[in-house]
Amino acid sequence: MPWNPDSDLAFFHGTDSNALAAYIIPQNGLSLRDSANNLFKPILAKCRSQTDFGRGFYVTSNLRQAKEWANEVVLKSVAKGSVTSQAVVLRFVMRREAIVVADAHSFVSETVDYYNFTDEWRGALPGTTPHQRTMGKVAYDFVHGPVRLNRQHIILQNCDQLSLHTDTALNAITDVLLEDMAAPGTVVSPSAFSYP
Repeated sequence: MPWNPDSDLAFFHGTDSNALAAYIIPQNGLSLRDSANNLFKPILAKCRSQTDFGRGFYVTSNLRQAKEWANEVVLKSVAKGSVTSQAVVLRFVMRREAIVVADAHSFVSETVDYYNFTDEWRGALPGTTPHQRTMGKVAYDFVHGPVRLNRQHIILQNCDQLSLHTDTALNAITDVLLEDMAAPGTVVSPSAFSYP
């Protein structure tokens, strides 16, 4: 099939069932909605600061990376005492044109600039507005780049991340679908995605 500039893009987000407690978990491939039939929408104010590109909602084009993120969220939930957390991956369908015309910054590969940028936002004070540039102090709508391994200056090969920082970015989302959900776990074996 030829490339279509008007086609939608798909990105994945790894989370757990506890984070989606306000939503009705559908079958794979169906939209994630709450009891009032509202489509899932990230709440930027609830997103963590001190992340690679600052406070924002993060997705990836790499399904395996999203599954790894989901497994990490489950482990954190279990550490807080949850025994019901299940690993979940959501697929975000986004309008390509909305991303193209947005105020965005992209790091094609790991560079000194990439590490300076991520070091700054990983070390930012909680509550800091991301990307307070001197001209107008406006946040980027999107930032795209490699996935960094914790605080090390090492990136994960073939993995990327796209962060959404503004309502303009969130408005690019046209649908949120359940991509996959891991089997329920137990106290000794938490729910997680496995790999071949």
